[in-house]
Amino acid sequence: MATEAPGTSDAAAGGAERAVRVATRIVFLLFAGSIAAEYSLVLPGLGSITRILGALLLMLVAVDVLGGRTLRRPHVAFALLTAFVAWSLASLVWSAEPAQTLGRATTYAQLLVMSWIVWEYVRTERDFALVLQLFVLGALFVAAVTIREFNLINLAGLVITDLRVSAFGANPNELGLTMAIAVPVSLYLVRQEPRGLALLINGTYLVVGPVAVILTASRSAAVALGIAFLAMLVMLRDARAGTKVLVGTSLGAVGAIGLSLIPAYTWERIASIGAKLQRMDFNNRAANWRAGLEAFAEQPFLGVGAGAFQGASSHLIMVPRSSHSTWLGVLVETGLVGAVLWFGAIAMALLGLRHVTPSVRRLLLAMIVPMMVGMLVTGWDHRKVPWFVFTLALVAAELARRAGARAARGVREP
Repeated sequence: MATEAPGTSDAAAGGAERAVRVATRIVFLLFAGSIAAEYSLVLPGLGSITRILGALLLMLVAVDVLGGRTLRRPHVAFALLTAFVAWSLASLVWSAEPAQTLGRATTYAQLLVMSWIVWEYVRTERDFALVLQLFVLGALFVAAVTIREFNLINLAGLVITDLRVSAFGANPNELGLTMAIAVPVSLYLVRQEPRGLALLINGTYLVVGPVAVILTASRSAAVALGIAFLAMLVMLRDARAGTKVLVGTSLGAVGAIGLSLIPAYTWERIASIGAKLQRMDFNNRAANWRAGLEAFAEQPFLGVGAGAFQGASSHLIMVPRSSHSTWLGVLVETGLVGAVLWFGAIAMALLGLRHVTPSVRRLLLAMIVPMMVGMLVTGWDHRKVPWFVFTLALVAAELARRAGARAARGVREP
């Protein structure tokens, strides 16, 4: 009887583990690239491409972990987020809309797992830069499709129907906000890799991204884009002359395209921000927020139940809607307990930026500040982009801590 050569089974097992890790990394990178296009790439009968890749990634991660992967110690913020998910699930007991609460708690659990995977698999500066690049690539795809959609519509219909332009009919506010926060990322990457394909992708997005944001006619996204532009001026403070020329040329191209391509109606809609602020109307959101605050006053500690904002405010307003505000939505739905947990995790991510390099800190603030402003009028607590961005802040702080520890020992990054 033939016998197996010594070490053959060990070699086969090692080869299988390497194959799983390579496959996991590939799917993880594809998943990261799909996050910016979360609302757009949907396969009939299967769901969004991000959901499909996420399910495959989860299976591969499970196999990788069971195969002996050495896990990174989670940041304490994950303890707060885990408690937040548990509290959201517990709110089923007193929820105004149990079915909505179960769905929202399940989504939070999925987002928690996604955040942990990002934390676990972004382990080097190269990983960090690659994930950022893939995010911009996804945003570039969405921006290109948005511009294509604009070219296909009838401009007369745009004015008459108040039609908003976005890729594949996705929510213009959410899509515009996603594209807006990718703009400073493209600038950061231009500075990191000012040559070759990377320069082509990021330089193109510096023009295409802002144009697509404006075409969505989203006022909140336009404000976020304006804040991102201001942050980019800070990012350029110590940039090379060539980078400043590139950015100046890109902004000039945005202006030229904006004047020639974007219809007057779109500019007028965006320009109405001032009037909305004067009336404190926010496109009928104000009445919705007042109803939410009344619902919060009735149950401030426990909240009305995760995802139950609309049902809880239905007796307080003629046309109840979802919160249309991340910060108010979390407060009303999960109460003071849930708000302390979720906001506490975000605070930890922000405080960690003290330890990162100035260039990375400016980048992350250029993403986070516009995003947080946009979240004032957008319900984004159950979407991937903010969880992804805040997790990147945690990752950046951890990479900085490890780099400092290696420097103290005189060891270079592998």
